Amino acid sequence: MDISEYISVEEAAERSGYGKWNITLLCRQGKLEGAVKIGKVWLIPKKALEDYKPGPQGFAAVWAHRRAAQQEAQAEQPDAADRPSPEQESGQDSGQDSGQNDGDTEDVAREILRHLKILISKLDRLEKIGEKIIAGDTAKCNAQEKV
Repeated sequence: MDISEYISVEEAAERSGYGKWNITLLCRQGKLEGAVKIGKVWLIPKKALEDYKPGPQGFAAVWAHRRAAQQEAQAEQPDAADRPSPEQESGQDSGQDSGQNDGDTEDVAREILRHLKILISKLDRLEKIGEKIIAGDTAKCNAQEKV
């Protein structure tokens, strides 16, 4: 172990712009590869600090997690081309392409309608909150009414 290749938490904080507490947390979480704790002192390899790339933080992390879950769910679902149309499922398939296209169009229309209903609901809640703010009644604008 060549000590010249390691830096202290304080020096890592100066070089990176992070606080000492954050550097210590990264060491404890194992995100600074090769960091070792000797007694109460962390020694951090210079290369580990240079190579560290923070991941998404806050809401970005939440949305990244949700996006990954949605992509997994979509990967597990069969493609639309592989799924039978509603007519095929009910046994009413006439063998014509136009019937299948109508079923796909209806599915898309239902999905759009569902999204529109959600948006209208959110807009109604926002309008109520806006009215209360304009009226000066901000005490009633609590966390339950926020969108």
